[in-house]
Amino acid sequence: MASPKFLPAAFVTGLLALGLAEPALQAQLVLTEFMSDNGVTLADENGAYSDWIEVYNATASPVNLANWYLTDNSSDLTKWRFPSTNLAANGYLVVFASGNDRRVPGATLHTSFSLSAGGEYLALVYRPAATSIIATEFPAPFLQQYPDVSYGSYLGANYYFATPTPGAPNSSNFFFKVKDTKFSHARGFYDQPFNLVITTDTPGATIRY
Repeated sequence: MASPKFLPAAFVTGLLALGLAEPALQAQLVLTEFMSDNGVTLADENGAYSDWIEVYNATASPVNLANWYLTDNSSDLTKWRFPSTNLAANGYLVVFASGNDRRVPGATLHTSFSLSAGGEYLALVYRPAATSIIATEFPAPFLQQYPDVSYGSYLGANYYFATPTPGAPNSSNFFFKVKDTKFSHARGFYDQPFNLVITTDTPGATIRY
């Protein structure tokens, strides 16, 4: 999370046009990292290893979370509401997605839902009145997740992180997973030499011999 993902200028301009100056400032809360297959990385207050989600306040002022929500359902944007508690300027907050629904200010927070490692929807939503504003979303389904590998933003793009950093800036120690390789010739015994081509459907992947 060394360089969190900020909202596009057009998005903020649109909020101002709606007369939502305060939400425009607060909308700089973003989801920067999450883990949906937490085996040994981060334990909660009870020693359990639940899914977790990280929220970052990219502003220079504390933000009260009273009108903020997390959801794993694009049809229910206000699925889990934060309690009335402040997130410090340039601060990080880790919320466990355990399904235990704990919303006590000052205590460890737990959503009412958990995440699927197979991929699903995840969003941070601001709802000051009758309209929900999606601050950050990972559209359904987000990519397949792997044990103790987190996923999130770095320098404006999304990556898997080999070194998860809950509650701190993301590192550039990325984890890469490519789709199965394909060989131009089947295995076996051959009497004549030939050119072997190895490919993968993963965009941008380079196979080195």
